[in-house]
Parts: sequence; C-alpha cells; structure tokens
Amino acid sequence: MEPQRHISLPSCFSQGNFADWLERFEICAAANAWQEDTMALKLPTLLEGEALVAWLAIPGKTRGDYCATKQALKNALKPTEFSAFAKFQSRKLRPGETVHMYAHHLKRLLDAAMPVSQENLTLGNFDAASIFPRKFDRLNPLKRQIFLRIYGRL
Repeated sequence: MEPQRHISLPSCFSQGNFADWLERFEICAAANAWQEDTMALKLPTLLEGEALVAWLAIPGKTRGDYCATKQALKNALKPTEFSAFAKFQSRKLRPGETVHMYAHHLKRLLDAAMPVSQENLTLGNFDAASIFPRKFDRLNPLKRQIFLRIYGRL
C-alpha cells in the first residue's frame, strides 16, 4: 500500500498567534480531506515547544476529540489581553508590508486585546472602534488613502 501523501501541511507551531496558525491548519486539513479524528491525530505532530507542552497537559481521553483539544489549546495558548494590547500599541507598518496586511494584523491583535462582550464594549474613553483607526494617523497620506479605500472612513 502506497503511503498517503498530503496535499498541504502548515509549518510547525511553537510560538506566535495560535488562532492564526490553527486557521491555516484547518485549511490544510480541508485540502487533505481529513475528518476530525484524523485532525486530532495530526495536530500534535505539528506542535513544538510550549504548544506541545500544552497539548501534553490535555487529558488522554480529550486528545481524541478534535474540538475539545482545539478549545483547550486555544485557552492555554491565547495571549493575555494586556500583552495583546501592548503588541497592538507597538505594532508598526513594516517595510514592504501592504496597508491591507498591516490592518489585518492590527485587527487580530485588537480582537485579542479587547474581546467583544457585553461587559467589555468600552474601556473608559477607549473602545475598539476608536482605537483601531488611530493607528493609521501616523501613516503617510498615500497609505492612509489606501486604508480609507479598503476600510471606509475613519
């Protein structure tokens, strides 16, 4: 029997944004036509470092349930709201990075820093809707115009 070849595999995950990496893993799983039991088996083979340690801490019976394993890992590996907000504040447009990608990364960081809930719609004078556009105040006029075309007015 010929070994099964994978159409696509994500790179191994050891640090960074687990939610982003997990989206890529699920895209690859769909491309490979994996069912959830196969996803549960393949997932730990692509984890390294803290991510693998977090998986090893999941009870054995739970590891076979992809949805439960995914949620346990998301909980264990999610950044604190404070650290996510610090990353949001310090994030700058990188050389060669498009405004669209910059906005995408900022939105992810802000979503992690300020999860939407009834209790957390605003933080004093700050809310996600007002903080996000402020990051674009420092962009040069051309890049600011590109942002406005993509995301509407600020």
